[in-house]
Amino acid sequence: MKHSRWIVVSLAMAAVGSFVCWEFRPQPRPIIEGRPLVDWLREVEFEGSQEKRAANEVLYAAGLRIIPELSHLLLQRDSTLIARAPVAWIPERMRVRYNDQMKLKANAAWVISVIAHRDPGCTEVRGAVPSLIGGLSSRSAEVRYLSSQGLAAIGVSASNAVPALLLQTADESSSVRLCAIEALGRIGSLPTESLRVVRAALSDTNNDVRFVATQVLARLEKKPNGNPPKSLNQPP
Repeated sequence: MKHSRWIVVSLAMAAVGSFVCWEFRPQPRPIIEGRPLVDWLREVEFEGSQEKRAANEVLYAAGLRIIPELSHLLLQRDSTLIARAPVAWIPERMRVRYNDQMKLKANAAWVISVIAHRDPGCTEVRGAVPSLIGGLSSRSAEVRYLSSQGLAAIGVSASNAVPALLLQTADESSSVRLCAIEALGRIGSLPTESLRVVRAALSDTNNDVRFVATQVLARLEKKPNGNPPKSLNQPP
């Protein structure tokens, strides 16, 4: 009985320690045009008027020099405790911070994908591949989707991501499955086992996933030398 009590106390202390460490860990704050990078990231818009997308333009202009910081954001571990615990157990301030973290990670992946389209083979862009692979394991479907899109933008230079992308073809989110298949097509020159996974997507429950799988397979068959095919989902 005493032994069991110590186990419970130890687990409780570990949980509290995880909360505290997650809550107070520092965030990277490089300054871009007089403002912290994370402030610009919070204002990134995927859609909307040009006036609402000022942050996009600033970050795209910063280009390759901010990729290491964006990659660092993507590699920050999601708080499993906050994601899984009942809402009533989590203080509102910590829920807000968790949601903010997910938004920053998603926007970081998006900005990387846009920058990568300009020069997918450069050193800085290739250096973001491990972080984008890490983004595929996020608890946020949006982070997984946009990380897949970043890998699709990098294409051939993201060949190390193939195993992780194959797992995403079975993701619960159809958007993630779709973009993972597109990324595999952009990487090209897939082994036979990988092609079997893409072919299996021809029976996916989602029409868009089936369509993309059809297009990707057609392009891979036409490009046996592994040349990167044109993306179906180019960022603006």
